Amino acid sequence: MGFSVHDTRQLIDKVSLPNGLSVTRWNRCVSRKVNIMCSRVLRDRLPTRWNLSLKSLELPSLVFPMCDDHVEKNDHLFLLCNLAGSIWRRVFRWVDLVLPGWDTLQDIFDWLDMLSLSSERKTALESIIQTVIWVMWRFRNDIIFVKWFHLKFFIFDDIVNMSYNWFVHRNNKVKATWVNWLQNPLLAISL
Repeated sequence: MGFSVHDTRQLIDKVSLPNGLSVTRWNRCVSRKVNIMCSRVLRDRLPTRWNLSLKSLELPSLVFPMCDDHVEKNDHLFLLCNLAGSIWRRVFRWVDLVLPGWDTLQDIFDWLDMLSLSSERKTALESIIQTVIWVMWRFRNDIIFVKWFHLKFFIFDDIVNMSYNWFVHRNNKVKATWVNWLQNPLLAISL
């Protein structure tokens, strides 16, 4: 019997997930580290300050360092923080879609599953969403660990650049030029 990603995902789900949780999402157009991180986000398994405090780690503060206003939890970090909201609004203007009112990170992926788009456009949008989550987590880590502030206005540029590189270089069937991607990635895709 040969190796298959599908069988491996099923084995991982069976061994590591309690019953009742959704299966692992895997997007072939982003790197493994992004897929794994997004899976951890959906299971609330990232080492946020709140999650670390639940494991009895003493921290100087549970407040989210990007806004200094709320406890650092997944939903606040990726959705509810003012910075996160402005990033999502800009991304949705870029892809020319109406920004839904999400309350949780799971809502994002449930919305994506219900969206009526071609499979390649849906894969591109999922890649962009996962890239947003990845870039915001990286920005948060830079603030905490590197102690220098990656300028906030570069966040969107990083999302556009990374999502294009990951999507185009990991998907041989789709042709999308950089210029068209900059205008609207969902319209840039030609099969």
